[in-house]
Amino acid sequence: MDLDERRDRYRATILDRAAAELAAAAEGGRNDTLNAQAFALGQCVGGGVLSRGEAEAFLLEHAEPLLDHGLSAGEARYTIRRTLQQGEDKPRGWPEDIDPSRPYQGRRRPPRQTARPKPAPSRPEPPPPRPPAAEVAALWAASLPPTAATPEAEACAAWLRLRGLDPAEVARLDLARALPPAAGEVDPAAAELLDERRAVAAVDGGASEGEALALALEAARLAYPAAVLQTWPTLPAWAAMGRRSWRDTGHLLLLPGWTAAGELGSLHARAVLPEADSKAIWPTAGEGSARGLVFANALALAVLRGGSGEAQRLVVAEGVPDFLTCASVWLPAWPILGLAAGGWTPELAARIPDGSRLAVWTHHDPGGDKYAARILESFAGRRVELSRGGVWGPDGEPQRGADERPMDLNDLWQAGRLPGMGDRT
Repeated sequence: MDLDERRDRYRATILDRAAAELAAAAEGGRNDTLNAQAFALGQCVGGGVLSRGEAEAFLLEHAEPLLDHGLSAGEARYTIRRTLQQGEDKPRGWPEDIDPSRPYQGRRRPPRQTARPKPAPSRPEPPPPRPPAAEVAALWAASLPPTAATPEAEACAAWLRLRGLDPAEVARLDLARALPPAAGEVDPAAAELLDERRAVAAVDGGASEGEALALALEAARLAYPAAVLQTWPTLPAWAAMGRRSWRDTGHLLLLPGWTAAGELGSLHARAVLPEADSKAIWPTAGEGSARGLVFANALALAVLRGGSGEAQRLVVAEGVPDFLTCASVWLPAWPILGLAAGGWTPELAARIPDGSRLAVWTHHDPGGDKYAARILESFAGRRVELSRGGVWGPDGEPQRGADERPMDLNDLWQAGRLPGMGDRT
């Protein structure tokens, strides 16, 4: 018997067996039997033993007796075509004795190689744990410019002057604010507007109590930039260092932390009193709460929010003093971003338009090197010109020191080229 004859006999055996199973099911079993036989013949189709048309025609013919036992013609066709496809996905070819192409004919088959399991899809990173947005917005709106006549604002102004920064300029650019006072006299006109806007937001706008307060404070702050809108004897629980509030620990200067989309995400508190245990802290909202947050002046915020989409010259400075120096003294007409620990993310890099030039002014120490490396890696494959610690001169090229290393803000201050920087610790 030649190869073709053996194959014909094998096909006939398969079809005869399927016909017998289907005939036996005519008295019961119906759909389950049709499923089983369609799957088995589908495997043969996938392995090249039968054609799809041959298998489908055979099954439709032998499914007719089942139609008298509760199975409709439409159900039979649907079952056959669906289950044939499932069988094709797990093909079964010719036996070894009638397939000369098999390399292990007549010998012991090697162990079957199991497919490597596909790696589980990576779960999206959960959002950073942050304080309630309405509470953050309310505290920021209630905070005062460092030129205000409150104990908190006066302490912030003294800290700024000690570092060569003008409190009036920081206030004009709205780069940082002082915590609202714990007690004192509230501006009557501002308080009246606050109550009015709060009622409107709650009744007409359908805002929650916290959202209504935040919206009202923001509106009142725009109308009365330096007024005491509300006293805050007790700060929110998240505005604390351990069990002590920011006011108690001396963290009186607040900077807004902006997301990659240019939205207010949190507040960063800087210590302005010498007895503080830590220079700067984020809210105690949880591990990684500062991820994806940066400081930004108005021009940098426009870039994060989409702006014109045109190429820009930007600076990323490390820490609060360097950010405030760049944004209010050295380069107030440039988009300036400020970086704190753990803040930079690829989402922030994606907001910088292609064709831009970005100077990364991080400190030349292990921490600054790590921040700079993270920023540079986030622009891999992008058309963004990067310089580490470079300061652009009149010719548009980065300025360098005597050792040909790009100069950062510390270098410029030591060289006397940043007047008024003062003590930057």
